[in-house]
Amino acid sequence: MGPSTLHLLWDLVGLLSGDGCEFIADEECYPVSRWALERAAAAGSRVRWFRHHDPESLWRALRHCRSRPAVVSDGFCPACGVGAPLAGYLEAVRRRSGWLVIDDTQALGIFGRRTGPSPYGSGGGGSARFQGLDDPGLLIVASLAKAFGAPLACLLGPRSFIRKFENESETRVHCSPPPIATIDGGLEAMHWNRTRGGADRARLLGLVRQFRSGAFAAGWRAAGGVFPMQSIEHPDALAIHRDLLARGIRTFARRPHAGENPRVGLIINARHRPEDLARVTRQLHNIPSRRSSNGKRAII
Repeated sequence: MGPSTLHLLWDLVGLLSGDGCEFIADEECYPVSRWALERAAAAGSRVRWFRHHDPESLWRALRHCRSRPAVVSDGFCPACGVGAPLAGYLEAVRRRSGWLVIDDTQALGIFGRRTGPSPYGSGGGGSARFQGLDDPGLLIVASLAKAFGAPLACLLGPRSFIRKFENESETRVHCSPPPIATIDGGLEAMHWNRTRGGADRARLLGLVRQFRSGAFAAGWRAAGGVFPMQSIEHPDALAIHRDLLARGIRTFARRPHAGENPRVGLIINARHRPEDLARVTRQLHNIPSRRSSNGKRAII
């Protein structure tokens, strides 16, 4: 465990860099991973990039790799609403006896083993469980702060590597560890996941579907798939965000990827009520829209 994914990735990238690894990262990976990779570059390690969710681009990058590769990616992209093709990444990395490092913060607690009818799967174990992956070359860093509400992070991987990490970690020496109360909160979150997680994920899925159908009825199509981070594209996303905030509805405004139009979005959780989502979609009826040639509102 560590206080945050930044602490763990800082150490992890430093450790792999010290072992002579070259880094190849998804061009849209989360900023925390980028900050850690800056450390590797500053230490003289080679850092290159491949196209977002594109195993073929990764294969091409690996052809120019002169030493053991460490591929860095997010497990799930909320902007796209889909998971990374981790099986394809692992196949490419395995040929070079390399590592696949994923930040699985978004997927942990939401997606799990594919059993039953739910598109989330079951158990909330994250992207590797959802995609049926168990590989000694896979290293997973994830925060418990998103789905579980516990402000600490975890590193998962082969037992021998975790022992090496424990022995050589710098932040474990020079930074404060997670407080006992925070660790207790994480353990309580794991207990909740075992006893109530399935029911709460089912409730969450119902709320997400309610929002998506309500937005569609208002003339919009929401991006995000079944993931609880939903967004709609609009040229005045920031103005809409401010207007909704003034009405007591907290949203966010951002550009999901470089070059894409801005979006206004919201994060749905299992504590929301159906009437909360109905209130949001009622407001969407009042938003002036930019219409496309087919008459639909700002289709994504």
